[in-house]
Amino acid sequence: MVILATGFYEWNRDKQKYFFYREGYPALFMAGCYRKYEDGNRFVVLTTQANASMEPVHDRMPLILDPGEAVDWLLEDGICREILRKSPPLLERRTDYEQLSLFGC
Repeated sequence: MVILATGFYEWNRDKQKYFFYREGYPALFMAGCYRKYEDGNRFVVLTTQANASMEPVHDRMPLILDPGEAVDWLLEDGICREILRKSPPLLERRTDYEQLSLFGC
């Protein structure tokens, strides 16, 4: 499956939250897997080793597909290995929020 999102959040070891997105793209195409179970449907976003834009925050990141790879990911069995080995595109990050605490600490 392909999961569409405008971006995603990731937290670093200090619990600081960052929003990652791709400049110039209205959506990210993230590779995933989907399965139906008796008690509901579930999906996972596949991850890969972090690239240079993600490494300062975390050591892994979602497997980002280029828009042209999304259909291949869904329909072409032979392309999966190639896509799984590629380095994801560089992303932008921002922290446009105020850190809040439930306990006023």
